[in-house]
Amino acid sequence: MNPSIRGSARCAAAGIRSVFVVLCTCVITTITPAGIARGVPPQGAIVAWGCGDIYNIYNYGQCNVPAPNSGFTAVAAGGFHNLGLKADGSIVAWGNNELGQTNVPAPNADFIAVAAGRWHSTGLMADGSIVAWGDNSYDQTNVPPPNADFIAIAADGWHSLGLKADGSIVAWGCSRIECDGSGCWCAASAPGSPSPNTGFVSVAAGGLHSLGLKNDGAIVAWGCEFPGDYGQCNVPAPNADFISIAAGGRFSLGLKADGSIVAWGWNAYGQTTVPSPNTDFIGIAAGGGHSLGLRADGSIVAWGLDPSGQTNVPAPNTNFVAIAGGEYHSLAVQRVGACCDLLYGSCAEDIGASACLGTHQAWTVDAACVDVVCEAATGACCNLLSGTCAEDIPVSECSGTQETWTKGAACVDVVCDAVTGACCNLLSGTCAEDIPSSACLGTHQAWTKAANCADVVCEAVTGACCNHDPFGACTDSVTQTACACPTCDWVKLGSCSELDCPHTTIPAVSSWGLAILSLLLITGAKIRFGRVWQ
Repeated sequence: MNPSIRGSARCAAAGIRSVFVVLCTCVITTITPAGIARGVPPQGAIVAWGCGDIYNIYNYGQCNVPAPNSGFTAVAAGGFHNLGLKADGSIVAWGNNELGQTNVPAPNADFIAVAAGRWHSTGLMADGSIVAWGDNSYDQTNVPPPNADFIAIAADGWHSLGLKADGSIVAWGCSRIECDGSGCWCAASAPGSPSPNTGFVSVAAGGLHSLGLKNDGAIVAWGCEFPGDYGQCNVPAPNADFISIAAGGRFSLGLKADGSIVAWGWNAYGQTTVPSPNTDFIGIAAGGGHSLGLRADGSIVAWGLDPSGQTNVPAPNTNFVAIAGGEYHSLAVQRVGACCDLLYGSCAEDIGASACLGTHQAWTVDAACVDVVCEAATGACCNLLSGTCAEDIPVSECSGTQETWTKGAACVDVVCDAVTGACCNLLSGTCAEDIPSSACLGTHQAWTKAANCADVVCEAVTGACCNHDPFGACTDSVTQTACACPTCDWVKLGSCSELDCPHTTIPAVSSWGLAILSLLLITGAKIRFGRVWQ
C-alpha cells in the first residue's frame, strides 16, 4: 500500500481527519547530538521507551532492542523503526518493516552515521557515500550522483538530506505533501536547497521542512510552504551562536553554545516549551510531537506529546551519551559498565545502568569485571527447622527451603528459634503438637510446619499380620500396634496374599466367635479321649 494512503486511513480511523496535515504528514528527524564527544564516541547500550500506549496501536516492537545490546555509538528513530550504529561500523535495525526499512543492505559494514525517516533508512559510509533503503515512493532513497564526499545525513518521512565536505547540502525526495479524503500525494518532487548553498556544518530533516546549521552559528530553514507552515522556519532572533539543530513534526530546535535550547514552530503539546532550568544541555533531538534534551551530567529532559510515555525517561536517568526521537517513542545510548551482584559475588560486563538496579547490585560505569571487587556479602544463616544459626555465610549457601539469611548480621543479631508443628506417628495414628522438626524424624513420622493436630489427618498405617503360632493365621488391614505378639510379623501396606505365611489365612473373628471355637475344640477332645479311656 502507498504510505500516503496508509497514513490517511490511519488518521481517519483515529477520528482525527480535521488535523490530518499535522499528524499524518509529520515526520521525525533524529540526529546524533552535537558536542557529546570528540574523537571516538563512547559505546553503550540502547534504552528505548514510549511503546506503551493503551491501545497498542503504535507498538511495532521498536522498543525491543535486539541482543546483544552493547557496543552502540549512535541511534536514529524513524516513524516506527530504529537504527543503531555499532562501534564496528555495522547497523542494527528493528521495529516496523512493512517497506523493508529494517533490511540493512549488504555488506553491512563501514558505516559512520545513521538517519531514519518515517518509512525509510539511510546510512553514511566511511568512504563518504550514502546507502538508503526502505520506502521509495517519492525517490527518497535515490541518492543523486555523484554519491560521494558526504559527511553528514538526515531523513524524514518523504525526503533525505546529505551534507557535502565542501559545506553544500544535497536534498532529494518530496518537498511538499498534499492530502484530501482519498489520500496524499507529492505536490513538489524536489525539496530544494538553500541559497547560497555553502558554509553548512550540520543538517536536520523534519516534517517536510529542513534545517541547516552554518559555520557562523546561524540556522537556515526552508520547506515550510502552506499547508504545512506552523512557523517552524521562522528562526527566533538572535539567530546566532547555535551549535546543534533538530527538526521534528512541524517544529524545530536549536542548541546554543551556552547550553540553552531555543524551540519554535508547532506547540500544540508544549513541545517547544523548554522546561526550566534551560541550561547545561549538550544535545537535542525531536520526535513527532515531543522534544528531548541531553544534559552535561548525562541525564535526559523530555517534554511535549506523551500518549505512549515517550517523555517518561526510564530510571536511572544518568550516563546517557546520545538521544533520538521517533514518532511516538524515544531512544538513547547509555554508557555501560560492570554490574556486581553483592549477594552471589557474580559480575557481568557491558551492562547499562538501567539493567543493574537490583537492591544488592552495584554498577561501575565504563568498567570491566577485572576492574571491580565483586565479593559476595555474608550474613547470618538461620535454620528454622533445627533452630541453629551460622555466621559469615554467603546467601548462596543459605538457600534451603527452611533457611533465612540476614545480610551483614551475626547470630546474636537474629532470632533463630526452631519452627514447631504437628508430628504424626503413622504407625500408631497418634499426633503431638508444638514439636520441632528435629524431634519428628522417625521413619514412620510426618511433620507439618506450624500446624496443630486438628489441621492434619493422622491415621495409623495398616498392613498384613502373620502369626507363626501353631494356631496362628494371617490377617489383613491390621495396624502395627495390633500385631505386636512375639510370634507375629507385620508388613506395612502388605496383604496376606503377598506373604509366605505357613498358616491358612482366616478372616478376623469376634471374641464370641473365638469362645465358641475354643469350646468346640475342648468338647471334641474330651469325646475322643473318652472313647480311648473306655
